Amino acid sequence: MNSNVVSSEEANAGLWNLPSSQLFDDFCGDLVSRLPHEFCYSSATSLEGCDGNFRISLENGRKVMADTVVLGVGVPGSIVIPSILASLPSTVTFHTDSKLGSRLSELNGHSVLVIGGGLTAVQAAQLAIKRNCKVVLCSRRPLTTRHFDVHANWFDFRTAQGRQFEFYDKPLEERLKHIKETWGGGSVPPLYMEDVHAKVAEGKLEVICGDAKIKSVSDGIVEVVIDGRVYAFHKIVNACGHAPDCQRLPLIQDMLRQWPVDIVGGLATLSQDLQWGVDRHRRLSSSTSWS
Repeated sequence: MNSNVVSSEEANAGLWNLPSSQLFDDFCGDLVSRLPHEFCYSSATSLEGCDGNFRISLENGRKVMADTVVLGVGVPGSIVIPSILASLPSTVTFHTDSKLGSRLSELNGHSVLVIGGGLTAVQAAQLAIKRNCKVVLCSRRPLTTRHFDVHANWFDFRTAQGRQFEFYDKPLEERLKHIKETWGGGSVPPLYMEDVHAKVAEGKLEVICGDAKIKSVSDGIVEVVIDGRVYAFHKIVNACGHAPDCQRLPLIQDMLRQWPVDIVGGLATLSQDLQWGVDRHRRLSSSTSWS
């Protein structure tokens, strides 16, 4: 979406079309065909060097040289595990990201409980329904419908620059507080919410706002009490997201030893143009908008 042509009224009203997966695939395919590249399938374990001469060590033993390094490591932290799931065996519960999401393939004709209140939870529930599962979606607060997790004036061309100026003028701790207040928790786009309502009406999905408690675990069946009612599930999917704590990532640990930066709320501080720290001479940048 181009922020130069979209106003907050248009965004809030949904007066735009989401790009299709095919469009994104075509875009990536076009880049691959035109830009010289080499693809390495491995995990980066360490990074050293300086501007224009970085050396990245990979898990497979290979070393890669680079002029500039871009971090696209996803959510910088560990998964959130609700206390009710902490003692359950991994055979009956897993996080949506477990084994790169491959454990979702286990949802096949089972009775499934999905715990979470955001888009990931809804998508996990949709997937389970497609695989003929009987699904209950449980969240501690009512599902919230928004086109975006943040207010549209953050990317409205008439207001975005002012909002960003105010943000960068705040101390780091105030920025973190501002981010949390602006985000306000996960949300579900209207298109997905319409499908939720449809699945509820069809009797394929039950949505409950409340707290779940484990009653018993026996022979691969978990009995769960939700709002005084006992349910039996074969699988419980944890869709509660991640807790920001970049220092848990080995690669970030290595970077912090060489190039220390402040950590605020589990997030590494970046410059206004998303460079690591505030040293603009070091071209170590990040594609994630940490604090």
